[in-house]
Amino acid sequence: MLEKAKANKSLLIAFVISLACMFIAMFFLESANLSIDKILLFDIYAIKEVLFSANFWLFTLFFCIANSIFLYLFASKSQASSIAASLLSSALAFLSAYFLFPSLKQFVVIIPFYLIGLVICEEILKTRLNELKRFKTIRSVSAGLSKMLLLTGLGLFIAGVIAVLPQQEQYAEKFEQTFIKSFMRLGLQSSTEAVVNNQRYLILEIIESNEFKAMESANCEENKNFARYMHDMAQQIHSAKYREDAMKEVSKMLDDEEFLTKASEHVPFRALTRQLSFVLLPINAVLLFWLFGQIFIKTICICIATLLIKMQWS
Repeated sequence: MLEKAKANKSLLIAFVISLACMFIAMFFLESANLSIDKILLFDIYAIKEVLFSANFWLFTLFFCIANSIFLYLFASKSQASSIAASLLSSALAFLSAYFLFPSLKQFVVIIPFYLIGLVICEEILKTRLNELKRFKTIRSVSAGLSKMLLLTGLGLFIAGVIAVLPQQEQYAEKFEQTFIKSFMRLGLQSSTEAVVNNQRYLILEIIESNEFKAMESANCEENKNFARYMHDMAQQIHSAKYREDAMKEVSKMLDDEEFLTKASEHVPFRALTRQLSFVLLPINAVLLFWLFGQIFIKTICICIATLLIKMQWS
């Protein structure tokens, strides 16, 4: 009787802590300003801003802690109680976040797949714990997490399809412009150097031409003023300030809708990507999520969950 009360108490504590951690994770996710559109459009610079924000990493940490507690429950408690506790705490946290944080409504399609992933994770983890002999805790937790991430990624794919399909043309155009902007920003310095070098060679070619020398030696004040201007330009073009100004001019092109529209016409396989954007863009999102999940979410969860299981805090 005492053992049962103690087990129920530990289950309740785990439920409360996981619920609190999951809700806090949703709060930081909302604060991180992450949207499905940023992932779908593969907006490198927008994603970089999210990844460099403290809110996003706090979301990751609390999300991993909550999932690690679920993994501990799966490994140490009965199937019915562990699944009930994990699903109920997750559902309550998501439901609260849905009403309190409006921006998270875009992720609502993913939630059922995540919850299904938890159930499958429990089954796989228990099976592997019974089957494996060496490093069974780490390998079992890893196998369960992989399936949970897979199901969550499937939910993200379906959420992406639902978002893109009604506005396929607009999303395709946004993706092309985002692709061009990202590509040009990566090569902004080299593009500026190319522009400055072309201007430098052009001015030097003019100054060294016989026609310019003849004009410069002519007894005409306008010609002499123009010659002085060209020599001043030849000096200025080597300065750091000129390069900075040139970089600003090149960067302005990234906000020029007409330029982006014309440049997007030269995107490789444009017609095909426009037709299949409702599939290709969600695949982008899933690949980004899978990469982040395997490197960070899985690693953090394995460390915390393994420690909890080994400690057997019951």
